[in-house]
Amino acid sequence: MKKIAIYFIASFSTLFTGSSCSDYLDQKPDSMLTLELVFSDIKKTNEWLANIYSGVPDPAYRDICNIGLMSDDFQASLELVQFGWGAILAAQQGSWTPETGLVNYWEDFYKVIRSAYIFLENVTPLPDQGLTEREVEYMKCEARFLICYFYVYMLQLYGPVPLVTEAFNSQTATDDLLLQRASLDQMTEWLDKELLEIAGYLPEKLESENVNFGRVTKGACLALRARMWTWIASPLFNGNPYFADLKNPDGTSLFPATYDATKWVKAAAANKEVIDLASKGVYSLYKEYAESGQLDPFISYMRAFITSGEVNKEIIWSRADYERGNMEYFFNPRSNGSYGSYSITQNLVDEYRMLDGKDIADNASGYREDGFTQEDMFYPDTKWNYSDYDRTIGLILPEGTFNMWQNREPRFYSTVRWHKSYVIGLEGPCEYAMGQKDGRPSHDTPACGYHGRKGLDPVATPRTGNIGAYRPAIVFRLAEFYLNYAEALVESDPQNPNILTYVNYIRERGGLPDLPSSLIGNQEELRKQVRKEQRIEFAMEGKFRYDYIRRWKLAVDLFKTPIQGMNQYGEDTQPVGTENSFYKRVDVMKRVFEEHMYLWPIRQGFLDKNKNLVQNKGW
Repeated sequence: MKKIAIYFIASFSTLFTGSSCSDYLDQKPDSMLTLELVFSDIKKTNEWLANIYSGVPDPAYRDICNIGLMSDDFQASLELVQFGWGAILAAQQGSWTPETGLVNYWEDFYKVIRSAYIFLENVTPLPDQGLTEREVEYMKCEARFLICYFYVYMLQLYGPVPLVTEAFNSQTATDDLLLQRASLDQMTEWLDKELLEIAGYLPEKLESENVNFGRVTKGACLALRARMWTWIASPLFNGNPYFADLKNPDGTSLFPATYDATKWVKAAAANKEVIDLASKGVYSLYKEYAESGQLDPFISYMRAFITSGEVNKEIIWSRADYERGNMEYFFNPRSNGSYGSYSITQNLVDEYRMLDGKDIADNASGYREDGFTQEDMFYPDTKWNYSDYDRTIGLILPEGTFNMWQNREPRFYSTVRWHKSYVIGLEGPCEYAMGQKDGRPSHDTPACGYHGRKGLDPVATPRTGNIGAYRPAIVFRLAEFYLNYAEALVESDPQNPNILTYVNYIRERGGLPDLPSSLIGNQEELRKQVRKEQRIEFAMEGKFRYDYIRRWKLAVDLFKTPIQGMNQYGEDTQPVGTENSFYKRVDVMKRVFEEHMYLWPIRQGFLDKNKNLVQNKGW
């Protein structure tokens, strides 16, 4: 199959500048005059495709605020109810219905899927304007990929959905529009075939990456396919007895009734195809090195999320931009000119290991929750210099830091901002205790006593309007497929030594020692280690954690443990661990997660309009 070479279209830059074709989409799509006007002009054609791309949810801020807050990694201040956050905060406690659901991706995505099919039917070469037949082929592949992306996204939230495979027009009979939901196997078969076919046409690398960054490649197709198969193989969808009686009105079962172990084999193979592109040099984990020449885990992990795509070869596919200003405003301290009302939870903080790789629950780890450090903590091989006014290289923690936060693994320091940690924009520490500049009684404070810092420019100063340098919004990066591959092997071939090979690649970049080879064959321990690595490596990355705890059916038991944090109503002056001390872990919210909440409900309005739609079980 002949692959398409990418040629830069001069006006294609509008695709990633936020240009919209809403003026055209507001017209009746079957008006040939309108479509002729659009697709006879290269600029308008590119804008139409840009609008399809813009339907991809921002995988950073937007995924966090719409979905990620449903995980045990994030907690928003409860007072945000008055500012329109009532639905998400109510859903955290189980109080949502088909009428009061979360963001309406069902409607949003079907609109943009329809737009993509109109594009496929009408885009044509415009050689006199520089739009060649080869370029049109590539643009069609982009539209087809985006259709698949929206379907996989909906599959993760709603389970199988109606599968539209072509554009409808004004002559389509009403009954033909009332589609029932495809079965999971039908959706999987169609998506798998479509993605493999598109991947066969697309190039492995973008030409002029600094200009074309964000456009689809072969790797993006294979990555989406690998993510899909990892979901299909997981317990939520693979023989889940809870869905055994969920059927369409014609009696068609939406989910397979029995577990199929071969799906993990397919998942492993799909993820390996992505990894093979790394073996060819197309992708690699992002790494930086200290002056000594040793790997610098602090800077490597931090900069992996703020380095542009033409430099960062870990990125497989990304939106060209995201709402980075909002990330700064919600995860920075109030005194730095921010809202400061998104918090990292104590539940996540407790997951990070110690510097030597031991869990904090290990009696030999040296972990403590009493008192404060008596000396500065330095790391010898790092360029990290974000911990004091003098920007001292290698200083990780200054003397006087709560002992809970000392000697943790490097990714902790690149992800979590704790009480009294230094903030470059403030030229001083943040202060989250009661009555302090970033604490209560204002609701513009982190509910659990922690902000996130991953993906934020460490020198940003929102109070002056500086939200930091450009960085991409990563949808797929190589680390995901290393860990997905290891996960699939744990389930299908626990004797395979490649499990540790790929987990240890991630641990090495994170500054941790390798897992011992003695774990091979111990499926339960391997599963535990892969899960822990998944959570830490992808902390603060949109809805990743929420997706993970659902596809593994962990959420019901997980949320029996309350969301915890430091005592935001406690004072810094009170003795550690006392009732009025900030330095005391407390329950912040008791979440509710029931079996039916693993899938989102379909809005009642859609069910009322389509007699062939069946609601997800329990709603």
